[in-house]
Amino acid sequence: MLVDSYGLMLHDALEGPERFTHAGAAFESEQSQHTMRSMLERCDFLAVEGRGEGQLSASSERWVQEHFAREGFVWKRISPRGTPGDR
Repeated sequence: MLVDSYGLMLHDALEGPERFTHAGAAFESEQSQHTMRSMLERCDFLAVEGRGEGQLSASSERWVQEHFAREGFVWKRISPRGTPGDR
């Protein structure tokens, strides 16, 4: 599945009541992570680099590191889907 993560996450951030001075601040909001996290939870592999890493909030970045291991340019799932903390 390919997704415009930048647009999706900005859309989610703007659905909440909070307003942001720049896109980076919007990506730090948990509201911006909601839909993307539910999509990541269904993946076995991730391609997250450069700008994509900047789009993850601190909690989403920790979640990725807990459930995936970096193998070159991709992240491979190391925990079974549906493990505690996936939701």
